[in-house]
Amino acid sequence: MTARTETQTTEDEAEPDAIFGVLEDPRQIPNWAPAFADAITGDAERGWEATKDGRAFTLRVVASRSSRTVDYLREIAPGREGGAYLRVLQGPKGGSVIVMTLPLPPVADPTTVAATLTGELKQLVQLARRPPSGAGGAMAGDHPVVAGEPGRQLGMMPVGPAHQARLDPPGLQRRLPGVGMVGRVRPDHPLVAPDQVVGGGSVIDVGRGGDHRTDDPRTLIHPTWAF
Repeated sequence: MTARTETQTTEDEAEPDAIFGVLEDPRQIPNWAPAFADAITGDAERGWEATKDGRAFTLRVVASRSSRTVDYLREIAPGREGGAYLRVLQGPKGGSVIVMTLPLPPVADPTTVAATLTGELKQLVQLARRPPSGAGGAMAGDHPVVAGEPGRQLGMMPVGPAHQARLDPPGLQRRLPGVGMVGRVRPDHPLVAPDQVVGGGSVIDVGRGGDHRTDDPRTLIHPTWAF
């Protein structure tokens, strides 16, 4: 009997829920199975639409978290659906076993399809292993580091020991204060709050505004201050 489907499996140390998390989001398909779709748009409520080689088609996603199964289905004939069928199993000693089955088109070469599925499963695992957004990466509100500042934008200043609340230049120090480079710290936000007094080698919060943090979104130096 001629085979009408192709099934490939792979095992990996990634947790089953991590694999399933990628599979249940069809927008990830182009990242690991570009042969199936170039782009996926829509959402679970309105439905999904896939585009491949400029042709759009409706994609139906059937996912079960309890059994970790995901089916990607499209109409292949009037009243008939077909697509890719995936299941993620818990490995006997941890990790995951991923099974993917694909019906073979009439003119498809089984060897070519098998190679494609093997590559897609490899990409799927790599995608699932990526750290989640925010884990060791950029956080919301982060600003890019400004490189190559023009002259006179950077300066050197003495910094007292960590336990010292203020730096007293006239006084004798037990040891030399450290030296640090001062760059554009929070260039679009304030460094010192308007109810703080700057002078005598220290910054003092006098509390006129109640509870102003030093990074409150106000001017860098209050216009009424004098040095």
